[in-house]
Amino acid sequence: MRLLAALALASALQAQAPLPLHEARKAQALLRTQLPCLGCHELDGDGGRSAPSLSTVGARRSAAFIAAIIADPQRTVPGTAMPRHPMPAVVRDLVTRFL
Repeated sequence: MRLLAALALASALQAQAPLPLHEARKAQALLRTQLPCLGCHELDGDGGRSAPSLSTVGARRSAAFIAAIIADPQRTVPGTAMPRHPMPAVVRDLVTRFL
């Protein structure tokens, strides 16, 4: 539990710094071409509409929440329809910082 809290805090702190343009482009490319997120979520007009928009999630949710729901959706929001999609921590952190 402490490790999860430490990871969430680290993600939250990283999310406060502006994301360099090349990292933002990499995150967008991952979301659009390699991750299943846009099957349900919308990002800048593309993707699904059955889940909350990722275009404005950073304004609605904390970086810690975003990191936690990506890492373990059922633990974060029991009963959610969002599936767990395993991904390397560096990818999860990049996507969290982007969003």
